Amino acid sequence: PALPPAGAPGPVVLLWRSGRRARSEWSDQGFERTEFNGEIVRLRHILLSGPPARDLWYDEKGRLAKVDVPSLGVSAVRAP
Repeated sequence: PALPPAGAPGPVVLLWRSGRRARSEWSDQGFERTEFNGEIVRLRHILLSGPPARDLWYDEKGRLAKVDVPSLGVSAVRAP
């Protein structure tokens, strides 16, 4: 998701562009320090259960900054 989840943590339905739906759960880990574009910064950390599990990182304006998919060894960050 490009926007942080709204409401209380818990079950969600993910909607893909293809029209596919998947059930998942999310939890809010609060603001944590993480590497982003070569710097250590504080971003809001959301855990999204899988499969595969994803770590979503949002900046203070609620913009998706970084996505990690540990089981696939994939990480993507928003360009500076």
